[in-house]
Amino acid sequence: MLALKLATASILNGNIYVANPLSPIVGSHSTEPGVPPQESQDRWFKSDLLRREVNLSELYELSQSEVDLLMAETATIRSDPDSSRNNRGKFVVAGYFLELAKIISDRRANQSS
Repeated sequence: MLALKLATASILNGNIYVANPLSPIVGSHSTEPGVPPQESQDRWFKSDLLRREVNLSELYELSQSEVDLLMAETATIRSDPDSSRNNRGKFVVAGYFLELAKIISDRRANQSS
């Protein structure tokens, strides 16, 4: 009998994303030091300002200018009352990205001072 291993997938804005089994982020853990498990789940945000999709765990690797752009974009989504009603998933994911970006930005500021 042939057994199939199903890949985990998530749906964001009507797009289906399948977790890459070769990625260091498999399931709900990361091999990167200092990345809490809950922050490294496969959560994606399609950024218009960065012109690409960003995984939540990638925030640690972005330059500060990219983090700033992402914070501006996600803050705009979170501050729009219609955004919550029109696309609840994007609104929630934008909140995750905004809060983590703030934490990363604050840490970087504290380390450089």
